[in-house]
Amino acid sequence: MCGILGRVNFSGKIIEDDYKTPLMSLYHRGPDGVGLWHDKNITLGHTRLAIVDLEDTGSQPMISHDGRFVCVLNGEIYNYKEIKRKLTYQNYNWRGSSDTEVLLQAWCKWGVKCIGQLEGMFSFVIWDIKDNELFAVRDRLGEKPLYYTYKNNDFAFSSRPSQIFSIFPETSRNYDYQ
Repeated sequence: MCGILGRVNFSGKIIEDDYKTPLMSLYHRGPDGVGLWHDKNITLGHTRLAIVDLEDTGSQPMISHDGRFVCVLNGEIYNYKEIKRKLTYQNYNWRGSSDTEVLLQAWCKWGVKCIGQLEGMFSFVIWDIKDNELFAVRDRLGEKPLYYTYKNNDFAFSSRPSQIFSIFPETSRNYDYQ
């Protein structure tokens, strides 16, 4: 179990320090590492419970090999080795053995179409630095939580609703589970 959170303000800047406290409150979900990535109008955070890749090469937020995408993942991609074999034919030099790195490389190769190949329990967010696009994805059964809110060109997400409330205190406590 990991913890993820983030915010994108499509019409203004974000201050990175505003996310250290909410991120640390997710520490119990992932005591093996804490990471924060920030750029102008976006912050992505991750607390890590190392299961698949115990080395630092599995730390998140993770940036793709080409530098275009940034990812935070909560959960596990069960068939990541199968997907990795497909991608290895593309002469990609792997940094480690994490399912997050495989997910990122699959996204680089196939884009949003890679989602159809994923088997597992997961929620993840990928930020496209080049096109300023955010992709938030949950597994088909919704096993891993991904709470979010969008208001006035401002999008926030987290593994737990309490982090969203700390980022946006005015957010309604009523949930839409659709």
